[in-house]
Amino acid sequence: MKKIIVSTIVALFAITSFTSKGEILTSRSFYKEGPRMTWFVRGGVSLNMVGGDYVKYWKDKDRSFGMKPGFDISAGFERFFGKKNLYWGLELGIGTRGFSAKYEKEYTDWVEGKEVKGTDTYKASLSNINVKLPIFIGYCHPIGEHMKIDAHVGPYVSYDFTKSAKDDDGNVFGGYGDSFKYNHADVVGVDAGAAVGLGFWYDHFLIDVTYQKGFIETVNYGGEKGTASHLLIRIGYGF
Repeated sequence: MKKIIVSTIVALFAITSFTSKGEILTSRSFYKEGPRMTWFVRGGVSLNMVGGDYVKYWKDKDRSFGMKPGFDISAGFERFFGKKNLYWGLELGIGTRGFSAKYEKEYTDWVEGKEVKGTDTYKASLSNINVKLPIFIGYCHPIGEHMKIDAHVGPYVSYDFTKSAKDDDGNVFGGYGDSFKYNHADVVGVDAGAAVGLGFWYDHFLIDVTYQKGFIETVNYGGEKGTASHLLIRIGYGF
């Protein structure tokens, strides 16, 4: 009798175990958890510059180049790979790119029979508004219950749909006929490059700093080419 009872218990346990596994397998077969995604919007300041041989050439001729502040706003998503912290993302935004320039020219004049020396300073700037499409791969690393560090890298493309160039008296780049405004047609309106950034999440709120480096010439003057770069400082919200 004891053997029959023990055998019955073992058989029931085996059937229950098999049934449970079958249910688990069945539930996994017919139900898949949706992908983890974070949608976000963010915006802030874009600090725009230009570099390359173009800048090196004109720095030797008493020209100096500086930053041109602008803006950058965007919306996008981060889609995670399973339960891992690794993700890929896509973003669509509107922003600015450009630079500022200054030319200091020394002059000699005669006033009431006396030689007078001085310096004229001329300024110019370029500020284009563009639409931008970055694609990136990133990693979110939790550092607390509500905090995450978000590192990301990837390529981007952009297209300028407005252009704004300002030049004092056509003298910044060498006088009439050689001014920046006269050579505005040499400003290229398409760019592509790479970006690297680091963000900090607190719950749904984000602070992000991203550096973008363009590979296509922004401006070509006298055969010297310059490429654009941007430092983006933005705040955002994820949902």
